[in-house]
Amino acid sequence: GLSNYWGYNPLAWFALDPRYASDPDRALDEFRDAVKALHAAGIEVILDIVLNHSAEIDLDGPTVSLRGIDNRSYYWVREDGDYHNWTGCGNTLNL
Repeated sequence: GLSNYWGYNPLAWFALDPRYASDPDRALDEFRDAVKALHAAGIEVILDIVLNHSAEIDLDGPTVSLRGIDNRSYYWVREDGDYHNWTGCGNTLNL
């Protein structure tokens, strides 16, 4: 697996990372239950999500998502074909 990886290299932006659940098969249920319990206690929930880069890393990385659909529409691409890397993660989404 990846070292120093805590879930900020998204492949599916709206999928929960099952590693954070006590039962990976129930990650969504656990998340819903936690949010309900926090709300019942008067605690607001703020979600921290990554929307500026993807797990496709750079041109040498695997094609698993947006690159395979329309590379230049979804990523900031330089004239030489490499990605702009304003995020420090290998690519920057063109949103």
